[in-house]
Amino acid sequence: SRRELHAATFDGERVLVHGGRRGEHMLSDLWGWTGRWQLVAPGRTGPRPRYGHSVVWDPSRRALLLVGGKPGRLSQRHCEDQWEWTPTGGWRQLEVVGEAPRERAFHTATYDPEHERVLLWGGISTETGAAERRTDLWAWTERGFWRRLAKGAELSPRQSVALACTGKRLWLFGGHHGQQQTINSLLTRMTASEEKRAIAGQCWMVVSP
Repeated sequence: SRRELHAATFDGERVLVHGGRRGEHMLSDLWGWTGRWQLVAPGRTGPRPRYGHSVVWDPSRRALLLVGGKPGRLSQRHCEDQWEWTPTGGWRQLEVVGEAPRERAFHTATYDPEHERVLLWGGISTETGAAERRTDLWAWTERGFWRRLAKGAELSPRQSVALACTGKRLWLFGGHHGQQQTINSLLTRMTASEEKRAIAGQCWMVVSP
């Protein structure tokens, strides 16, 4: 059905689309595309309706990881819960312990095949009670907890960016600072294991413009 600000990923066989909003109506259904749309999970169980969240397929665990989002247009706090979906087990809420990207929306996430982990960057956090744009980089480890890889102070805060991982590099493009001030820059950085051999200093490098 028609929607915006939903989240999507590819599980190796089909495109998976979750949630979003249609006008003022929040959605929580999960759909798969294999040449035609098929309802995978109707949304009656699992995460509450939301938009501005992320979903990433983790092939090493055969699981979909869902993080954050905004539960409604007028909501002052973002979703703190994080979920996992598997084809055999359905939805399962994850217990988030320790340091983690909490109450996050309009962030971006991708899968790092080199290190078999999900990476999450930036977005807007309401963890402190106020909306704050973040530039930190996190990794979801195979042991089921988050590890912060970088605080990201060298980048200006932004939201709604695109993030991709190719080999040993991350690529980040676009987004906006707020008040719809869009960004046209493409940046790259090495993945965490390579940073140990990198020269100390700024990790992100501007590629274009």
